[in-house]
Amino acid sequence: MKIPGGPAPALVASEPVVSVIIPTYNREAYLREAVESVFSQTLSDLVLIVVDDGSTDGTRPYLRTLTDPRLRLIEHQHCANPARLRNVGLAAARGGWIAFLDSDDLWYPDKLERQLHVLRARPECRWSYTAVRRIDGQGNEYSAPPGPQPHGGWILEQLVDRSAGIALPTVMVDRRELAHAGGFDESFPRCEDYELWTRLAARSEVAALAEPLAAVRTHEGNVPTWRPEAFEQMERVYRTLMAGGGSPGFMRRCEKAYAWTQVGRAALHRVRGDYGRALKALGPALRLDCWTVRGWVELAKTALQSLAPRSLLDWYYDAIKHVRRPP
Repeated sequence: MKIPGGPAPALVASEPVVSVIIPTYNREAYLREAVESVFSQTLSDLVLIVVDDGSTDGTRPYLRTLTDPRLRLIEHQHCANPARLRNVGLAAARGGWIAFLDSDDLWYPDKLERQLHVLRARPECRWSYTAVRRIDGQGNEYSAPPGPQPHGGWILEQLVDRSAGIALPTVMVDRRELAHAGGFDESFPRCEDYELWTRLAARSEVAALAEPLAAVRTHEGNVPTWRPEAFEQMERVYRTLMAGGGSPGFMRRCEKAYAWTQVGRAALHRVRGDYGRALKALGPALRLDCWTVRGWVELAKTALQSLAPRSLLDWYYDAIKHVRRPP
């Protein structure tokens, strides 16, 4: 994807307006475009902090060739923990605002300027996000099923019931607000961004821009997949929210969301042939949300498949090739 040119590089002031944080690992080809999209921003008063997680490809040699004074490279020992890498970047950040970008995604040239204008006009909002476009490994835009539309204001309830979705590369947040919220929780190997958004949403209104100002890339190295542990991380988020209390309506949303994750985890266990774990996950789901059709359908599938002859299951999984057959 071609990012139009922006302003020429400028010397970094002692306190830039925005610190941009990119964690990366072995993504040299995509990282080049991501860095270019940062340095092409119409808002040039920024510092770019790239935290390299022990890359073994050409990432570090490429970054060491860059002469733009706005770049700061942090060479980190490999940990495979995105939350920790972003927190390392946050510790080195300066200025009033933080923006996040993944090393395989892109920004459009006026992304930071547009968000900063909105945030300065709405001081009650301490953070912002935008809509996104979807691109493939070659940078070509493609049609994806319509996702949640950006919601502004107090959006914690919309985050819980997934009517609002936030892509990390679209977020800009007040640095002090982020520090007060505690940054990323490093105990979350996945879903660490969603967990942080729920904490920010409980603290401040958000300014949402309906225009897509970032491009999120899908390629063979990051094809979205759900694993049982990812659902477990989501369950942790909802348990924390429920423990914090709230209105009956909010608590009900949390219960339904928790039940949704349990049903999703049960489906993955069922597909893998682990019917005991599937049933164990479905129990709490149906107790919390006994009206969930998806839960009862999953229970019926689990019961039938656990009793079906192996020959019938072999035929079933051969008929739906996109589902991995249990070992």
